[in-house]
Amino acid sequence: MKRYYISMLFISFFCLFLECGHAEESVDVSTEMHKEVFDIGKLVVTPSRIYQPYKYSISSIDIITERDIAEGNVLEFTEIVQMSPSVDVLENGSFGSVKSLRLRGANAEQTLTLMDGRSVNTPRDGLTDFNLFPVEAIQRVEVVRGPRSLIYGSSAVGGVINILPKQGRGEAQFGTNLTYGTYSTRSTAQFLSGSCEKADYYFLNDFLMSNGHREHSGYETHRAFANVGYAIGAGRLGLELGRFESETETPGMITFVDLDDEQHVTSGFVDLTYRADSEDVGDIMLRAYQNQDRIEFLESQNPFTKDTHSTKTWAFEGQYAREFHIMHQCVRPLVGLEFQTDKLDSTSSGKRNYSLKGAYVEGELRLLDAVTIDAGMRIDDYSNFGNETSPSIGISCWLKDSLKLRTCYGHSFRAPTFNDLYWPREDWGAWGGVEGNSNLSPETSDSYEIGIDYLWSDRMNVGVTYFQTGYDDLIEWAMDSSFWWRPENVGKAEIEGMEVVTLCNLPFGLFAEFNYSYFSKAENIETGKWLTYRPEHCYKALIKWSKFRWCKATLETTYKTRRYTNTDNTRVLGDIFRADISIASQVREGIEIGLKISNLFDREYEDIENYPVPGRAFLGTVRIIF
Repeated sequence: MKRYYISMLFISFFCLFLECGHAEESVDVSTEMHKEVFDIGKLVVTPSRIYQPYKYSISSIDIITERDIAEGNVLEFTEIVQMSPSVDVLENGSFGSVKSLRLRGANAEQTLTLMDGRSVNTPRDGLTDFNLFPVEAIQRVEVVRGPRSLIYGSSAVGGVINILPKQGRGEAQFGTNLTYGTYSTRSTAQFLSGSCEKADYYFLNDFLMSNGHREHSGYETHRAFANVGYAIGAGRLGLELGRFESETETPGMITFVDLDDEQHVTSGFVDLTYRADSEDVGDIMLRAYQNQDRIEFLESQNPFTKDTHSTKTWAFEGQYAREFHIMHQCVRPLVGLEFQTDKLDSTSSGKRNYSLKGAYVEGELRLLDAVTIDAGMRIDDYSNFGNETSPSIGISCWLKDSLKLRTCYGHSFRAPTFNDLYWPREDWGAWGGVEGNSNLSPETSDSYEIGIDYLWSDRMNVGVTYFQTGYDDLIEWAMDSSFWWRPENVGKAEIEGMEVVTLCNLPFGLFAEFNYSYFSKAENIETGKWLTYRPEHCYKALIKWSKFRWCKATLETTYKTRRYTNTDNTRVLGDIFRADISIASQVREGIEIGLKISNLFDREYEDIENYPVPGRAFLGTVRIIF
């Protein structure tokens, strides 16, 4: 199999380079490539679940387009968002390992991940398995920084990441990807898309294998995704289906290596959604979906043991919004309902379940096309915790379409997960242990932010945002001085900081984005200790070169300062500097090749204590569309 992939990659690259003479003439396309970045009229969907111009949004939003994804030669979802402001990616190792995302210092469980508006955080641990998402099927990603519990309920504390999948357009297209790289990483993907009359379709099947950068860290996965739709009146009835299977070898910490453990995951979803947008009727969204997830932890020592944890989620969501124009003002009320049931069937934690009912209302008032006032409230009724209320209000004001002032307040919450409450006691002897805490309470937070955005024609955009979040009953899984891992309501905590974002359209086909995140405070108020894994400073720089249509290059660099790894602040991970570079070339119509070098300077570091990150790695890709 290995020789097959190597041979195919070599033949493909050789044939493609012979065709370079057919490439288009050199043209400076930098303005065309990046003008969307500076377009305040572009549409966003995540803040209120309806499409609205970015101009009227009170939220801080980052948009990663299909072009950005393709030029980055990414193979994992976390690579797509790793350069977004205030996004911190924590890696546990190679492909298939657990990777978590934090927004503005919030825990991964406090960052809500959506697939086309459907929540995918598992109720088992509140996390998202980002391996579920085939990169080839992603149209774009919207990252909303700041609380959005008003619309989405639990877990939208630090922000929301919404993954928007591809839909078929135009004539039928068939494409295939072939990827090979370091650690014998190889991947293939095939997709079919198109539309005819009122119907559209997109199908994807992909396969990924890797030997990993450590002993016993291999990974193998197969994913299938389908998105079909049919136009009904002014709307679209869409059906999304997904299936994911993986086998992962788990070597554990470098201080306690275990070379016979494995993890098997099987998950899937069905999502039936109707969306309609009409001036006469309004904006309607109706959705029914099911998520299911099964994870097996296998221990191959004698005696053989296997722990199995299965979760299922059934949900229905409905939302209605409509704009009313009075004189030169616009009023847009929005109402929504949500019903959800979550079930756990675990060999160690037993059978558990809970249900929730949620209702929310939001109103947006636009004055003279310059001032936007947005306010609303959501009420959630949990069968195991009772009621939680999430109010929110925000104001934005444009001055001459170049200067935007904005401020907002939001109250959010996160309910404890099944693992938080019921994880069984595991005593590891001298190495400590792990156990849940059935006495946990939901954590709540109050967030404030104030920001200013300045658009300097189509050449520069500068944004500065100050944010503050205060937590009550914050739930933290952390290791104490005796090496025991437990979740606790640590009482009061506070995160305060600032983010600066600068976008520049430069001469010679260059585009640059620089962002800086600074935490002046991220501490447990009761103990005065710094919260774990929050760097005080984080600098990111992204530079793109797209002078010619047939060749584009991207350089990404990240620098993070030291982080504490335990609640006592006695153990520290050092500073991190990382650089990735990628090159994408369209050698002729429908044929693209790419090369990516990750961890360019082969730095040795750890995002999570005792879990080393892979060194320098190369990845080559060929993409052909028929």
